[in-house]
Amino acid sequence: MVNSKEQNSLSRWALPLSVVTLLLVILCVVFAFQSTRKLFSPKAIIGHNGSPLLAFLYAADEGDEGREAFTAAKFNSSADVGYALLSGTIHAGFIEPEKALELSRLSGFDNLVVLGKVTFPYGVTVITKKGSSLRLQDINGHHIGVPSDNPALLEEFTTAVSKYPVQLKQVNYQFLPSDAIIPALDAGKIHGAIVKGSKSVIAISDGHNILFQKWDMEPGNECCPPVIDQLEFVLLAQKKEQTRNRALVEILTGSAALNPSVLRAALSRAEHVPETLFADLPLASFELADNQLLSLFSQHSGTDHHK
Repeated sequence: MVNSKEQNSLSRWALPLSVVTLLLVILCVVFAFQSTRKLFSPKAIIGHNGSPLLAFLYAADEGDEGREAFTAAKFNSSADVGYALLSGTIHAGFIEPEKALELSRLSGFDNLVVLGKVTFPYGVTVITKKGSSLRLQDINGHHIGVPSDNPALLEEFTTAVSKYPVQLKQVNYQFLPSDAIIPALDAGKIHGAIVKGSKSVIAISDGHNILFQKWDMEPGNECCPPVIDQLEFVLLAQKKEQTRNRALVEILTGSAALNPSVLRAALSRAEHVPETLFADLPLASFELADNQLLSLFSQHSGTDHHK
């Protein structure tokens, strides 16, 4: 039985113990909040160039989980995204593989890591300038652009149209760098162009027309893997943010698996065009990748791959 003296002693310690307990509870709550905040706040910034191939990113940016985890920031080019990554002003970014190789030669690239890849079905497409009435059977005698770094597209096209009543003997083929094809079309320097499928998505989002498509073109060749032809973007991120990187990859992978109608709707909102514009075109895929991807691309990319 507790006597009055002991009871008074316990009473004296009851309040301080309660205060200490309360403080410990508060500290635990604050610590847990700060840990969560460290993961998702301030939100990660994912840089991109506004490509219509990034439907899964736009869909993720609209979702609740994505809005809490990151902000998608549009840059003028993927090269600008790369420089922002090197400076540490953004956490992650989608960069075209050729630009990623250039970035890998600069100081500070060791602080970055490859998280994923964006691929698109390989195929050959003929596009014409916005407002043009040119038909496939009328291209004889016109200036048609061809990527100088991918002449295999021209061979595939001529083989494919040989079964149609199309004359190609007087076509004036203009061999240009891939990046110069759509600007040349915009400027009216060429009447049309033979491009790979992913470029047609960019062209149609700019208002140009598609005359011909062949999606069953075999990617790769006897010496080079298919991913070289299919690779469109590399997702790079700050290497030190491992926990956040895993969360971002999980969100983007989940978004890429959404129903195509959901992805096309997000793409139409991002591009400010009708959903029907992309209805007949494939969607790009997002998958996990690592630094070996860049090493592989550096070995097999360029004109040697397409000889």
